[in-house]
Amino acid sequence: MNLDTEAVMKDGRTYLPARAVLEAFGYDLSWSDASSTVYIKSK
Repeated sequence: MNLDTEAVMKDGRTYLPARAVLEAFGYDLSWSDASSTVYIKSK
């Protein structure tokens, strides 16, 4: 899978972009500027 943001390794942990991981598992992710909220919905 190609990511638009690189994974980051810090203190023995790997951080991945949430959108890429969620979409790989069949979820949609959206952002609300008004409430600064991430919404996750199964496809």
